[in-house]
Amino acid sequence: MEQATAVVADGGAFLTFVDKAISYIESIQHGNPTWAWTVEQVFKCCRAHPKGVPEDELLMTLDLSWSEELRFTTAKTKIRMEGSGNVKDMLQRDAYGAIDFSRYPIRTYVRDLCGDVVGVSLFGTVNSVARASETTFCLEIEDVTGVAKIYIKDWSLGRVGIDHMVYISGVIHSLYDGSNAQIWWHADHSGSMFVNLSLLPALLNSKYLHDVTYLSEVKRSQIGAHICCVLVSIIYDSLELKLVHRDCGTIVNERPDALYCPFCQVTCDNRCMYSFQFCVNIEDTKRKGYCVGCAGPAAEEIFQISPARYMELSKDGIKKHVVSCNGSWFMVALAPSYYYIPYLPDEEDYRLTPFEITAAQKFNAETR
Repeated sequence: MEQATAVVADGGAFLTFVDKAISYIESIQHGNPTWAWTVEQVFKCCRAHPKGVPEDELLMTLDLSWSEELRFTTAKTKIRMEGSGNVKDMLQRDAYGAIDFSRYPIRTYVRDLCGDVVGVSLFGTVNSVARASETTFCLEIEDVTGVAKIYIKDWSLGRVGIDHMVYISGVIHSLYDGSNAQIWWHADHSGSMFVNLSLLPALLNSKYLHDVTYLSEVKRSQIGAHICCVLVSIIYDSLELKLVHRDCGTIVNERPDALYCPFCQVTCDNRCMYSFQFCVNIEDTKRKGYCVGCAGPAAEEIFQISPARYMELSKDGIKKHVVSCNGSWFMVALAPSYYYIPYLPDEEDYRLTPFEITAAQKFNAETR
C-alpha cells in the first residue's frame, strides 16, 4: 500500500471527497447540495456500511439522495451560489429572528458563530471535554478559524477524547444583553447531528476518505487523527477489562449499592458494558515504533475477541490468545491524545509518546 508523505490534520482526504461529491452532483443535476447536507449524507453511508463503500457507489448514493431531496424542496427554499451578493443575506431566520445556517451552501466555521445564529455546522478537533456545572458539559472544538466552547446538557455523544476529529451540526449561538454570548447544542433539536470521525470504522475501510502516513511523520504538535499502517503487538501486562458507561466511555466506580459514572455523575447500572483497555507496541515499514494506548471498539478489533469470550478463558488461554494476535497488521487512526493510557513501560522513549489508537481495522500483510 502506497503511503503518503504528508498529514492534513483538518480533514484531509475526507473533506477533499466532500468537495468532489458536491461537484459531481452539481455536474449532473440542477440545484447545489449544501456542504453540511453532503457531509451528513456521507456520514450516514459510513454508519450504514462500517466495512466501507466503494467511491463510485457512494457518489451514486449521494446523487440519488439529492434527487430525493430536490423532490421535497421548493424553489423558495433552495439556495444557490449565484451572483456576487452576500450569501448570508439569502438565509432564512427562525421565529426569534436568528439567522438560520442550516441551508448555508458552503462550509461554516467557528468564526461564523457571531450574533444570533442557529443551525451552524462545525468540523474540527476536540481541545477539551469537561463538566461545566452539575447539569451542563462543555465541549471545546477548534477549527482553522478559532475555538468554540459548546455547552451541552445530558451527555449523549459517546466516547470523546482530546484531539478526536468531530462533526457537529445544529449549533446555536445566542447573544444576551448584546455582549454575553453562549453556544449551545441540543441532541433532540431538528437538524442536530454529532459524529466522531476518529472512531468511524468506515474511515479506515475506504481509501479515498483518508490519507495514510508513516509513524515518523506523526507528531504531538499535529492535531487531529492520523491514519497509519502498523504492525501491532499487545503488551500482556497492560491488559485490563473494565466496566464503562455506554453514554461516555468512562470507567465506572463500583460502589456497594450501585455503579457510578464520575464524568456524567449519575448511577448507571443499566447503561454499562465491559471494555478492553491496554497498550500495544506498533511499528511500520520504516521500523519507527511507539507504545500507544487503546480502548473500546478499537481494542476489541485488535484483540480479535469479545469481552464475553475473554472472560471464559483461563490465564494460560489469555496468554496464548495474546501471542496469536501479535504480529498482525492493522490500519489505525492514531490521535495524539492524553485521554487514557492504562500502562506504560519504564523505558523513557515510551513514556514520552502518549498516543491513542481510536479506530482499527485488521488486514492481510499481502495487501499492504
